[in-house]
Amino acid sequence: MGCLRNVVIRIHVRPIGAALIGVLCALLLAACEPPAQASERNPERATTLPTLASYSEQSLPRADPRLSLAGRPDFDAADLTEEQRAWYERLRVALDASLDDMVARVGEDNSYDMGRWAFQFNHALLVGLRTTGDLAFLDAVDEVAQTMRAQLADAWCDGVDERVHVNVAYGTVEEGDGHLNFRLRRGDNVHYCRDTSDLDEALVHGHLALLMHAYHVNRGNPSPSGIDYGERADFWFDYLRNHFEAKWRERSGTAWPDMDFLDIKFCHTYHQMLLYYTFVGWRLQDDGSPDAAAYLHQATRLTDGMFEVPYREGEQPGGFIEVETPTGEAVVYSFGAPGNLDVSATHLEACPVTYARYMLTSVLNLYLEGFPRWDDGILERLATGIAHFVMDTESVSDRSEPFAAGVTGERQVASLPPTEYRERVTLGRFAITPFAALAPWDTSGRIERISLEAYEAHEADPDEPEFVYIPAGVLLSVTLGERADGR
Repeated sequence: MGCLRNVVIRIHVRPIGAALIGVLCALLLAACEPPAQASERNPERATTLPTLASYSEQSLPRADPRLSLAGRPDFDAADLTEEQRAWYERLRVALDASLDDMVARVGEDNSYDMGRWAFQFNHALLVGLRTTGDLAFLDAVDEVAQTMRAQLADAWCDGVDERVHVNVAYGTVEEGDGHLNFRLRRGDNVHYCRDTSDLDEALVHGHLALLMHAYHVNRGNPSPSGIDYGERADFWFDYLRNHFEAKWRERSGTAWPDMDFLDIKFCHTYHQMLLYYTFVGWRLQDDGSPDAAAYLHQATRLTDGMFEVPYREGEQPGGFIEVETPTGEAVVYSFGAPGNLDVSATHLEACPVTYARYMLTSVLNLYLEGFPRWDDGILERLATGIAHFVMDTESVSDRSEPFAAGVTGERQVASLPPTEYRERVTLGRFAITPFAALAPWDTSGRIERISLEAYEAHEADPDEPEFVYIPAGVLLSVTLGERADGR
């Protein structure tokens, strides 16, 4: 089948029930590169990242995942170890208690929640899938994802202007551009009830790329609920490339194969888009498409930025800053991401914990998938930083906000000043982070102790939990620990 050059195939059907059309279009689109963009409105942005062209001859090795998202149709909870079984059952109880609320939340058509709350929630369920193979977790994710899918429309909210100037990077944007979109229903600015916030769009679509990957690796597995995982994977793959990516290429004037079509200037947006480039690239690689290289080179480029681009005090954000603590070497990092030189003072401060939770959720997925450089060494240094700087209170009951506001704690570390952008973190906010999962790399034992203490304090009945996040984190920690012990 030949490639349909410069043609975008768009599906405008009711979101649920388009299986056959979605699969046929995916087969067509897999052979095609994204449509060339005529607009070259904006000059190339200054950056401290390596050029994408420098990766053009690089090989693209793909390691086996450390814990795969591929489910086990023969899953039996009786096969789990005693400790795994205990946390698996807690996670299932918490899922039953919270799934309807999450479905209702994303059904409110607010991209703010889809890129944050739903991302953390679905990650927790996918941890359940990775650690046990129970496809019931993916089917629960599907309830959330299908509700999101039902919100897609080529429209903004009623009552907002149909044409708006966003900024110099994206110019003037009009409603009805031929691309399906979500809407941001938060704040009181140019982005309200539109799809023009690059920050929120990055968070949502890194999340959706992760879900697309989970569906894709399970396309041959039978769903407990009868879901066609392949149809879901193909729908989201088409949407990501030919709606999300295509519209931002048009807005930013970014022609294929350049990949900087979206400004990802923060620590969390940078890493969630790293998920986007990785999982779209791998899907294309599985399809045998040469387009895979551009995405995977970009994923490698962003990874290298975190390890190689220096932070310069008062001048530019950068990647990881290595520091010594009483329990070993740690890393800290700025709110601003490497590569972006258009920054304010806030970008040059430590990454706030409220954003580090999203960033570290992305990092955990990169580690579990075996992406190069995201290995035990960096996870140990990240865990040491969380244990030493963020968990700066001996007991979660000692104060109303027991956790530090940023990844350097309350003080400057090396040349990186503390965040003044966010306040200290409450017990309730900590309980929806992925930090419990970092316990295997924390040599001090502090993450495990504090996470379990937070779990006991936050849940009204620890045997009947209502939140999935800490149970998922502990289940992952237990599973990785038992693997290391050879059990």
